[in-house]
Parts: sequence; C-alpha cells; structure tokens
Amino acid sequence: MPGNRPSVKAGSFVTLVAKASNYDWDRFVWILYDSSYTIVEAWRWARADYIARFATQKRISPKDMRL
Repeated sequence: MPGNRPSVKAGSFVTLVAKASNYDWDRFVWILYDSSYTIVEAWRWARADYIARFATQKRISPKDMRL
C-alpha cells in the first residue's frame, strides 16, 4: 500500500495519496498521523465499500475518507 506523511514544515498536511493498487484484502485501514507519528484520524473500509466509493478516483484524500 502507498504511504504518505506530512513533512515537519509548519502547515504541512496530507492532501492526496494514491488509492489501493489491488483489492486482495478484506479491510482497508487508513491512518492519518502527524510528523511525530501521533494518530490524528483513522478510517476502516470493507473492500466492497471502498471499491464502490473510490474505484473511479486516481487519488484520495482525508476529505474523501471522511465522507
């Protein structure tokens, strides 16, 4: 799975990351953490729900996950 984290620069946020490149899993867990590796938010998606929501998108963002 792809990964991304904000840099240590002030105001740096994760905005877009690549979506899953395969669907060989049952649950998708996406963890958003800060530059100190403290968890800020986390989301869990069942495979069918993730595919239904994101199949046509190339990249996803925390905003997409919150829907």
